[in-house]
Amino acid sequence: GINIGFIGEVPLGESGRWFFQPGFMFMSKGRKYAQVNDEATATLNDTLIYNSSLVTNYIDLPLNFSYKIPLGKKSSFLLSAGPYLGFFFKGKITDETRAFSTNKFKKEETTLEVGKGPNKAKTFDFGVNARAGFELGSVLITGFISQGLTDFYTASYDGSFKHRVIGASVGFMLNKPAIRKPKDKDKDGVPDDQDA
Repeated sequence: GINIGFIGEVPLGESGRWFFQPGFMFMSKGRKYAQVNDEATATLNDTLIYNSSLVTNYIDLPLNFSYKIPLGKKSSFLLSAGPYLGFFFKGKITDETRAFSTNKFKKEETTLEVGKGPNKAKTFDFGVNARAGFELGSVLITGFISQGLTDFYTASYDGSFKHRVIGASVGFMLNKPAIRKPKDKDKDGVPDDQDA
């Protein structure tokens, strides 16, 4: 699914390598299931093919800590990780079947509701995420993974439904990164960490 949003960056410490990166992201998540029955099974339940997709959309708030390793004047390798909190936005379930006896195709779409009980989604999702990639000037190219720690959906059968998203993203900085000037308390032109 799609992943779009904003990530802020707050420097931590004097080194210029550690950052706090809170974000606001629209995330499309879900699952797909497909089953093709052999002739013996298809005659018992009159289903030759069954496909199901569960699509959920969330507003995710990642709270990551990032470490950047300089590779040059305007480039660095970054590692970022932390928790996220997801708020359910909307979702739907699509079921598609092809009957064995008539060879007819049937498609049903159901809007996913929130609440407790079977076939309902939870309002909140909580998990962890990590990101690694390159910052090249004003462009950010990263791969990411997130793993839900709670079940986001309750099915009418036994099953675990935890989000796991793996993807890649391209980002653009909206402003130039702040350049930290070294401290010079006595104003002699020599940074304090090098001044005798």
